[in-house]
Amino acid sequence: MIFKSISFLTLALIAIGVSACGSPTAPVATTAPIPPTQVPPIAQPTLPPATAIPTVTFTPTLTRVPPTATTTPTRTLTPTPNPKTTLLNTLNAAIPSVKTYRVRVVEEGRFIGVVLPDRFQELENDFLMKIGPTLYRYDFAGTLQTFNMATPFFDRTNLLWWRDRLNQVTQVTTLPPTTIDKVPCVGFATNFVVTQIIPPKTPGPTPQTTQINQPVKVWLASDGLPRRVEMGAPTPLTINFMDYNEAFEINPP
Repeated sequence: MIFKSISFLTLALIAIGVSACGSPTAPVATTAPIPPTQVPPIAQPTLPPATAIPTVTFTPTLTRVPPTATTTPTRTLTPTPNPKTTLLNTLNAAIPSVKTYRVRVVEEGRFIGVVLPDRFQELENDFLMKIGPTLYRYDFAGTLQTFNMATPFFDRTNLLWWRDRLNQVTQVTTLPPTTIDKVPCVGFATNFVVTQIIPPKTPGPTPQTTQINQPVKVWLASDGLPRRVEMGAPTPLTINFMDYNEAFEINPP
C-alpha cells in the first residue's frame, strides 16, 4: 500500500514536469546579487618619521669678470709748424701774385716804386732807376748816364731778395701780433749774418772785418705779403711795403 502511494506521487511529479515543459515559460525568480567579497585592506608598512634633511645654504661665489679692455684712442700728434717753414711757405704762395708795389725806407728818406722782378725807381728824390743790371741817372749837366753794375742799392726793397735771404737763415721765431697802418699783422724774427767793416783808427792799416748777427723782424698781413721789415744794428732800417698791384710802369728813360 505504501509502495503504491510513492509511485503515485512520483508519477504526479513527472506529470507536473511534463506539463511545465509544454506550457509557457514561467517567470524566473530574480536572483539577488551576491555582494562582492570584501577584501580586507593590506596593512601598509609603518615608515619611521622622515628625518629632516638640513638645508645647505650656498653662498654664491663672486665670479670676477675681467674688465673690458678700454681702447685708448691713438692720439695723432700734429707737429708744431716750423716758423721758418711757415714764413717761407707764406711768402712763396703770396709773391707770385704781386706785379707792383711801393716801398718807403724810413731812415734813408727814400720812396721807391717796384715792378717785379727787377725794376726800381726813386719816386721822390733825384731821378734814379735800375732795370736789371743797368742803373740810370742824370749827372749835374743833365746828361743821362748808364752804369752796368749789379749794385745792391735796391736789394733790400725787393721781395724776391728778402725771400732768398730768409731761406738762408737757420732759425726763425714768431712774434706777438701787431697792427701796421691799421692792418693786423703776424711777425717773425731771425738774424742775418752780415760783415761789419771797422775802419782803421789811423790811415794806412787794412780795415778790420767781422761777422755779426743782425736782428731782423718781418711782419706779414693776412694776404701773406710783408707790410714792414725792421733791421737792427749795424744798419738799422725800417722798410714799409704798400700799394700792392697798383697800376704803374717803370720803363727806361
